[in-house]
Amino acid sequence: MDMCRDRVRGNIDKLEELGSHIQALKDKIFAEVPYDTEIHRKGVAIQEVIAHTEPDEISCTTPNKIRNKGCGTHKIPIGPREKAIKAAKKPRRKCNYCGKQVRTHDKRNCPLKKGEAN
Repeated sequence: MDMCRDRVRGNIDKLEELGSHIQALKDKIFAEVPYDTEIHRKGVAIQEVIAHTEPDEISCTTPNKIRNKGCGTHKIPIGPREKAIKAAKKPRRKCNYCGKQVRTHDKRNCPLKKGEAN
């Protein structure tokens, strides 16, 4: 159809004649072939492509248990004693605001700077 339209592009009379022929052909096809909504369903189109019908009942089941590699389910919980030992190993820093050697803050987040007393 595009090739025909391109061929008569410069001739207005032939272009109008082509349009009327296409409209007449369209009307003839619509009159002879009834519209079937079943053909335009997505499931029907897929069945035609794969040549199989959709089963009434699905017979597969989900797996019992899946554990991906490295999912972290076997980590041992860290107790408060271990957390305290880990915190004690951290080096002390000097807060340049209050002058104390502490692990909890530095000049940027000193409680005295914020107006809170330690």
